[in-house]
Amino acid sequence: MPFGAVFSHFLQAYDPDTQFEKVIYREAAAREARLALRLRALFDCFHLLGGMSDFVITE
Repeated sequence: MPFGAVFSHFLQAYDPDTQFEKVIYREAAAREARLALRLRALFDCFHLLGGMSDFVITE
């Protein structure tokens, strides 16, 4: 395999625009969104119970 082809393959493998990277970023964003929703629900629960009535979460 010529050096140019190897170098091109290497760049393509680490290019953030590749499908694999897009899937990884999309899954990470989905996990982050689910975590944010869980934290919001947890703090809302504390707020309803009066434990953290002065704590405010903004979006």
